[in-house]
Amino acid sequence: MVTVAAIFQKDPQVFPDPSGIQVAKLEELKPLTLFVSKEGIASYFQWLKYEYGFSEEKVKPYTFNSQPFLADKLSAMQGYVTSEPFAIEKAAKFKRGSSCWRIMASTPTPR
Repeated sequence: MVTVAAIFQKDPQVFPDPSGIQVAKLEELKPLTLFVSKEGIASYFQWLKYEYGFSEEKVKPYTFNSQPFLADKLSAMQGYVTSEPFAIEKAAKFKRGSSCWRIMASTPTPR
């Protein structure tokens, strides 16, 4: 899991990664298919594009359903740090501490 942004520390977003790739830096998410909501595209994804060169070509719609994400081993899905990891853990029977739950904190730098 990679923490993407915590806007004013009230909206902590993450990208869980079940692939075992062990993502440790945000830029390592670039080759993956990313499931991102419309709201995410309009907010933190703009920062990812500017700061790290992400492209919307690798983005698919996030629909609050983890199944497409779990089926695609080369993907990461946006999530709320206290919700999606728990739901995915239950659905896919992942255990905390496995490689898919690596966390890296990063917050946008004010310009």
